[in-house]
This record gives sequence, C-alpha cells and structure tokens, in this order.
Amino acid sequence: MVASCACAGLAPACGPHYPAGHALRGEAACASADSFFAAAFPRPLRMRGRATFDVDSYRVRGRFELQLAANGDAVLEFSGSTLLGGHREDAVISLSSDTLRVLDRERGHYYEGDEVSGLVESGTHARGNWTLGLRRVLAGGCPGIESIARGEDGLTGSGTDGPFSLRLEAGRLTAATWPNPAPEETFRDRLEVRYRWKEGKLQLVEALLPTRGWRIRLEAD
Repeated sequence: MVASCACAGLAPACGPHYPAGHALRGEAACASADSFFAAAFPRPLRMRGRATFDVDSYRVRGRFELQLAANGDAVLEFSGSTLLGGHREDAVISLSSDTLRVLDRERGHYYEGDEVSGLVESGTHARGNWTLGLRRVLAGGCPGIESIARGEDGLTGSGTDGPFSLRLEAGRLTAATWPNPAPEETFRDRLEVRYRWKEGKLQLVEALLPTRGWRIRLEAD
C-alpha cells in the first residue's frame, strides 16, 4: 500500500464571478480555482472509514482516517492487509505545501519528497507526479492550473499537463477529470475522481486511472 497510495450549498453564488465561458489565466485563474474549491469542497474536514487500494496486482483493504486542514495540508492514516491477510500495512501519508511524506510504521521506514516518488515507482513501475495527483484528488488550492472557465455545472480549464473538468451538484464537487499523473506513450490514461456528500459531509472519495485499472476508494462509515 505504501508504494501505491502514495459557502455551503451556494458555490455558484459565492464562487468567482465571471461570464460563463470566459477563461481566466495565471494568477486570476488560481484565485478563482481556490475560491471554487473553498466553496465546493469545504475544509477543515475529517473522514474515517473503510479504504480500498487496488494498484496493479496489489489488493489491500483496511481502515483509514483522513484529515484535511484549511490551508490545504492533509494527513491520511491507514492500516490493513491484503485480501488473504498475509501482508500487513500501517502507514501515515502526509502532504504539506509541496512535500509528500510517508511514514511506514509497519517496517519502521520514513520517506520524503523524491524518496516517495522512488518508492511508488519501485512498487508500480510507474513514474509520475504523485504530489500533484494527490493535491488534485483532495481538491485544494491551485493544483497545476493555468486557465479556467465557468460552465453551467462547474469549471473547465487547462493545466500544465492538459485539460481538466470539475462538476458541481447542489453546490458540492462531485466529479473531476484530470490529466494522467503518470503519463507514458503506451498509457493514454486520465485521473478520474468522484465524490459523494450527505448532509454536507464527505462520504466518498474514489480515484481511478481507468486504463491502468488502478483504484483508491475511501468511504466513510
């Protein structure tokens, strides 16, 4: 698992005001994205429940607790095992500013920055920008965004690595499509994320790379 994971209800009214279809760029785009996420994915947030990690042949199930701070920092604690119980995991994954850290409590190892990328690559044979991918899954700040435009049901735009789209329902972020965080010539993939809310509380985060068949699912009790 360690290698593989490395304005409530009124977002359209409280978010950035600009004509539908009009694109903002640079700092203006980042400011609008930050306002959009603040309304559609409010923080601070705490979520705990059941976790599923399906990456290549690695299948791990267990329990998690996710804490998201107002400044965009995140901490994910996970403990679990493979389906037959032969392989245990106990880890803390944290994201602060642009630094990704992993504490492998099961094996007594600590990884930071490029070491985390190397850890993921050694376990999956995929090289990617996992810090940016995680920021996008957790919907905070301005994750690699260069331009942005408002549509009827959310936002569209382009980032440093390609186009993206964000969909709103009842003022909450419910779906996002981002460029592939681990691009390869042989894998034309994308990062798809869906969210489910109940009574203003986040109930589900599910991130997929559909071509690779990777899935990470966090579902609240």
